[in-house]
Amino acid sequence: MANKTPLQAYATAFVDTLPEGVDAIGEITELLETINNVPELSPYLEDPSITVEDKQKALTIALPNVQPETRNLLLLLANEERTHELKSLSNRVQEASAAKEDRMFAKVTSAIPLTNEEVTQLASALQKRLNQPILIDATVDKTLLGGLQVRIGDWTFDASLQGRLHRLKQSLTI
Repeated sequence: MANKTPLQAYATAFVDTLPEGVDAIGEITELLETINNVPELSPYLEDPSITVEDKQKALTIALPNVQPETRNLLLLLANEERTHELKSLSNRVQEASAAKEDRMFAKVTSAIPLTNEEVTQLASALQKRLNQPILIDATVDKTLLGGLQVRIGDWTFDASLQGRLHRLKQSLTI
């Protein structure tokens, strides 16, 4: 990937600097959960009148169980007023983590939760098709009405009922 976005660069650096054996995705998940559970944290971190040292102290208190690299990443985002991009960063970390393990990252969205067996079968089918191991992040979006969507990089496969209805509407529109 020649031209990385800042978030892609941050994610890659984050995954590469974590100590061996530390789960980058787990770290980001814990970070997002904390941010969601402490709504005052984001505005505090983005406040330019608060010193970096005070922000570091707040992060150490709010995130006692994450790696220093995770706190540093959040501090970097806060200093650049990018904490609103944490969800996107989470996806970039998943992609970077998969790439580090020589796997492709697939974002699978389904209308109902997929079982572990279904995720395994889907990963196996994608692996056969793409000739590369796959890391799947499965989420639920009830607005799909049925079926699922698979996104791998810039490629999207839409087998959702919502997608089919949209395509039908487009074909009927003159």
